[in-house]
Amino acid sequence: MFEGSLDPICTDERCEFAAFFPDLTLGYAETLLYGSEEDEERIVIISRHMRGTVEKLSNYDLRARTVALACTLRELGVEPGDRIVAVSHNSWEAVVGALSAAAVGASFSTASPDMGTPAILSRFAPLSPKILMAHTQAVDHRERHTLVDRIVDVASCLPTLKAFITFDEPTRHIDIGIRTLLLPDILAFQLLDFSVIRNRYSFNHPLFILFSSGTLGSQNVSYMESGEHFLNMSKSIAFMST
Repeated sequence: MFEGSLDPICTDERCEFAAFFPDLTLGYAETLLYGSEEDEERIVIISRHMRGTVEKLSNYDLRARTVALACTLRELGVEPGDRIVAVSHNSWEAVVGALSAAAVGASFSTASPDMGTPAILSRFAPLSPKILMAHTQAVDHRERHTLVDRIVDVASCLPTLKAFITFDEPTRHIDIGIRTLLLPDILAFQLLDFSVIRNRYSFNHPLFILFSSGTLGSQNVSYMESGEHFLNMSKSIAFMST
């Protein structure tokens, strides 16, 4: 879903200065989460966990959870251009985190829970994030306590943080001097403002901040813009449909 003009397509012939569709705005979260009434109960995420449990989210479930978290981010003072970082398993919580960040215009970046504190900080510290989201319970029960300690260490080394949102119930009390919220508590809030995911931003708005592995040297940083991501998704869908 977009608004504005498709003309001009590009502002400069030099690639390092070019900006595409400068007069166009896009609603990334809005486009992904709104469909026909028939789509409301369609299953869009299936999470299968190591312990054998399975969670299924319908399109409505995903939208409602995204709206709840996006409303909280807005209340926490997150504005377009801010950075949100997450240490997360491959789960529906990570998807909700990314979509809620997109809804309020923040850029989203992630790290794996099995990374060490120095490796996580090498990614997150230069971003000056405003919000940290994280799983505090490891998939492997033998690392349950070490993960929450690692998350606390990471949070303590990010002075720009205004709030910490846990995706699960921590195994111990966390006190890092900033506001701490639990995602389950956020999702239990019933007065939702669905208009929060109808915000639209520039075609060139930074959506995700990605990093190379750093295996062969220092990590390379790249920005995935909203319009770029839409085009890549469209290409993938077209390819799968052939």
